[in-house]
Amino acid sequence: MSNSVDEPGRDWRGGLKCDVSGCRKVIHAMTGLQEIQKLQAHMRRAHRDPMGMLEALDHRVAVEDGQNPSVARLARKEKYLTPAERNLAQIKIANAIRDHDAKRRRA
Repeated sequence: MSNSVDEPGRDWRGGLKCDVSGCRKVIHAMTGLQEIQKLQAHMRRAHRDPMGMLEALDHRVAVEDGQNPSVARLARKEKYLTPAERNLAQIKIANAIRDHDAKRRRA
């Protein structure tokens, strides 16, 4: 691990940056295992998001690759709508509004 600013997901001293929006925590550790354990502890305490060892390893790799794995984890956890599901929901809402307006005109 080099102490370069060019590494995504790392600060200038080589610490792993938390990728959660608004969190400024940087995890500094002597070994990779310690970094994973500190990442798990931080996510559990600060973000109420417990993760297993394999999930923490995948999370660390994604952060180092410049991705934002917290957004993907939130989407899975909160079950955000996919674009197709969102379009279907909007169609259903538009139909319900149209039906409601048609009933009110009849009354």
